Amino acid sequence: MSRKSANGKSVQAVCALLDQTPEMKTLVSMVQATVESATIVGLSYNVRPDEQDERRRVNAAVKVRFNTGTVYTFSVAPDSVGVHMFYNGDQLRHVVDTNFGVSVDPRFKRKKVPTFGVKKDNILDKYIDHGPKTITTALEETCRATALRLKDDIRALLVSEEADAGKRRAWEDHVVLEIKKVLMRFKSEPQEIIKRALDEFICHEITES
Repeated sequence: MSRKSANGKSVQAVCALLDQTPEMKTLVSMVQATVESATIVGLSYNVRPDEQDERRRVNAAVKVRFNTGTVYTFSVAPDSVGVHMFYNGDQLRHVVDTNFGVSVDPRFKRKKVPTFGVKKDNILDKYIDHGPKTITTALEETCRATALRLKDDIRALLVSEEADAGKRRAWEDHVVLEIKKVLMRFKSEPQEIIKRALDEFICHEITES
């Protein structure tokens, strides 16, 4: 067996042991609790002014909040919930720092997770890639179950009267904002000029169209 192949197996062995540490199990449990905390908190709207079809120029999405304060938006009912936003690289590094090559007791040679001759930097780099896969695999069923719990409510909310009214308000707000942007270009002009322009537009452009 080549040294490179042996080293690769050693890295895999270390990662597998790190997966079983209390720190990694705690991280997985924390992420699981976050996923399960998903709660629908309302709707958000995205205006697409270049869309010619009036039915599609404002999109509605359902906002779902988690106990971390993170908010996901869903424009369709999901089949699963992603977990990547609920942990970070520092937490995975903590798993490595706390366990890799650390003595169980200074009086003994036994390590929490032995090094198998692998350098710590190599393990850190590898575990940043390996750890997320472990978390995703461990919580696959939790993510599906959470999405299933939310699915019917998300679907109902997306086609509700509340969503339709919100879309109208979002479009009206967008139009008002665009008009105000144009008017701001002439804010230094006398008010009677701006009023005249608005009156003429309403009287001639709108009423005669």
